[in-house]
Amino acid sequence: MILKLLFLPLFFFQVQDVNLNVRARFHKAIEQGKDAADLQSYLHSQYPKTAYLLAYEGALNMVQAKHLFLPTSKYACFKKGKLQLESQIQANPSNIEFRYLRLIIQSNVPSFLNYSSNQNEDKNFLVQQYQTIQDNDLKQKIKLFLLKNSRLNEAQLKILN
Repeated sequence: MILKLLFLPLFFFQVQDVNLNVRARFHKAIEQGKDAADLQSYLHSQYPKTAYLLAYEGALNMVQAKHLFLPTSKYACFKKGKLQLESQIQANPSNIEFRYLRLIIQSNVPSFLNYSSNQNEDKNFLVQQYQTIQDNDLKQKIKLFLLKNSRLNEAQLKILN
């Protein structure tokens, strides 16, 4: 029992490092196809598949769709990722990072994909939950994204500052 308690902090820091690693690599993958492929290989090699990794895998599939050539491949990859991410959000509706991922995707996909209906909901959720975010890296990324990509009213801007 004592050994378990000693290793619990190590496990927590390993998970936290994996999460930061995945988050940083995901933001690079948005721009570079090679980074997206590298992150996909990394995510496939991770076990066990946590909700966090599954959500990022779904978001990454949608991002990878933009790096593919054939329209049918693009759509299939996007659809697979959408199902993965939405499944994780449905299972974890109060997870701030999952909602952030969906907002990133929905803010950047073409309108013909009909995947933009949660933008206001997610933006409002992120602003409401902003002060509760403990992860400083995530908090900073959310703030920068919202300031750059969302129309915020005065009250929302005040919360972020």
